[in-house]
Amino acid sequence: MSIYPTQCNVVAAAMKQSGMDYSAIARKANMSEEQVEKLCTGRQLPTSEQHGVISKVLGITNEATDNSAQVCQSRPLHGDLDTMGGECEHPGHHDIFEAAGLKNDAVARNTAANNAGKSLKSNPGLNPPGVFTWLKLKNVVKYTDDCSRFDFGFDDEKVVSDVLVSSTCVVSAPEEKPLFEDKDKECRCGSYKVDAKESIPVFRAYTPVTAPGAVGIISFLIKKQENGKMSNYIHSLKIDRKDDPGDRLGIMGYLQRAPSMIPWNLNCHETVIMIAGGVGITPLLQILQYSLPNPTNKTKFFLFFQNHAEKDIVMRKELDAFHDKYPDHFKVFYVFSGDWKRDTPADPNSMDDEFFKVYNTELKKCDPNSSAVVYVSAPPKMLKKIAGPRLGDQKNGFTDQGELKGLLKGLKYKPNQVHKF
Repeated sequence: MSIYPTQCNVVAAAMKQSGMDYSAIARKANMSEEQVEKLCTGRQLPTSEQHGVISKVLGITNEATDNSAQVCQSRPLHGDLDTMGGECEHPGHHDIFEAAGLKNDAVARNTAANNAGKSLKSNPGLNPPGVFTWLKLKNVVKYTDDCSRFDFGFDDEKVVSDVLVSSTCVVSAPEEKPLFEDKDKECRCGSYKVDAKESIPVFRAYTPVTAPGAVGIISFLIKKQENGKMSNYIHSLKIDRKDDPGDRLGIMGYLQRAPSMIPWNLNCHETVIMIAGGVGITPLLQILQYSLPNPTNKTKFFLFFQNHAEKDIVMRKELDAFHDKYPDHFKVFYVFSGDWKRDTPADPNSMDDEFFKVYNTELKKCDPNSSAVVYVSAPPKMLKKIAGPRLGDQKNGFTDQGELKGLLKGLKYKPNQVHKF
């Protein structure tokens, strides 16, 4: 049995009821056991044919997944998905790919539910997935020169935030202050035509970092990227005040989708190694915020957080607080270019032999037998060096975890131990 993050709840329930494991499903579905495991755990999005075969074997109906805000990892939301796509490494494609797949899937699921006379489950303060909720900016917390936390207020100020873990959101600009893709550049977002002549709205994916139990807000950690349309747009938004109405942002969430954002279950692993780069910390922070304060948590987390320099660390106060409050379950290593702090290696950009040597040493101290699960969330270049890129295409977004490569492969980790956000 794989130690991969988690199964889809629908698949897990069907397997338990039927008494079948991946091997048994594979025999009846005429697939390899490895492929069945990848499809059932969300490491790969299935084609409609693959979904139909596995569903038939397990007795899963569409009704089991239609009335849910969460994505069943065994169910495709694009009927024409017939390719895993290629490696997505270009930094300019990263959040666009993610937004494309997430938005299209959510809209497709919402449309299918409505056509069936049903409605998707909504989360507190938000419309159902597939529909944007327009919220005003209420507060900004600056962490670095180019990175801040943005708190958007729910219409009902008493709503308690209940972020799905792991999940993300797709954001868009409102009609009163629109934001469009450049017409002279190839459009890569979802189902829009590649060389569309009309104005194409900008959609981007951001992971919420709202503290559990926070009242009245949803929060995002956003770095102002060079030439980043949405990141610069959000950094320019005006805070809402009593005598001066603020700016709105369209938020669609909370979204879960294989192969990246899939459900996290408390205590599903004994040890989790986390490797994050910059604002890639957000999906890992979600897991930490959810797990560490829970008195029943038994999982030990080791976080390697890589930044250009100490001044670039985001949410350090929160991470250090976890480090001090839960010493038996959490340890953080800050990775900088240049000077060392807390057993950290050298230049994170060069990824040279010395860098790998130090990572090898520290990872082996935390996980001497290479038996832990490893979660990686980082910019494309770093992800490629640590674990290899995910696979995806312009229409479907990320569709597959991709081949395990780089540092973690060299340390003898297996593909079913590594999850790329």
